[in-house]
Amino acid sequence: MSMETFTTRYLVDHKEHPDGLYVVVEQSPAEPDVGFNGNGKICIAVEHVFKDDGHGHPLGDCIMEDFSDLAIEDIAQTIYDQIGK
Repeated sequence: MSMETFTTRYLVDHKEHPDGLYVVVEQSPAEPDVGFNGNGKICIAVEHVFKDDGHGHPLGDCIMEDFSDLAIEDIAQTIYDQIGK
């Protein structure tokens, strides 16, 4: 069963944003050399991060530039954890 690449969204809790984050990701089949992160089933790339309105909707403009690369990796790891290992 092959999985196509597609765009989806996840809601992520975040200590600095009490209503959470609305995160848009590109999701595709896992690469064979995923390394330490991921779950071996899918690969995600964070495309956009918005503040969430507390009801599962994006609020305002993309705030991805407010996060360091490491913080984006942490957000991605949170999504992998939501998906399940």
